[in-house]
Amino acid sequence: MSGHISTWTFVGISVFALLTACEEESKIDKRALEGRWEIVKGLRNQKETETLSGTYFLFAQNGKMMTNLPVGPEVLTDFEFVKDKIQQKSSPVVEYQILELTDTSLTLGLELRGMQFEMHFQPAAQEQVPAESMNTWPHNQQDSLSSPVDSLSN
Repeated sequence: MSGHISTWTFVGISVFALLTACEEESKIDKRALEGRWEIVKGLRNQKETETLSGTYFLFAQNGKMMTNLPVGPEVLTDFEFVKDKIQQKSSPVVEYQILELTDTSLTLGLELRGMQFEMHFQPAAQEQVPAESMNTWPHNQQDSLSSPVDSLSN
């Protein structure tokens, strides 16, 4: 009988572990992300870097975003949340790990070309970016940084 109890105990613990490991929904408050975020500190491989100086992200209610981070052209792009990540629906898809999000700070992680980036942002002076203004931004605007990925590897 003791073998039977330990089997059921094992099954119960296994089911509990699987259920707690399979989180479907993001715990991120998507409304807290809306608006313009400007970088205050950037790290590359745990060392502060000036390469990311001037980086910003804009997020709107309608699932649109824009950034001047040199991972592609500076254009309006769709994004979505996948657990604790932001997936920028560009080509190729860029995935940012949300390390922290409060009403006063946003910290994103990014792995690119074998390097780890950590970017600390604060909200810009303007509060929110209305969704309708995100639809009128130019779609063919050029990057503000010279070379998309190469400038990050310096």
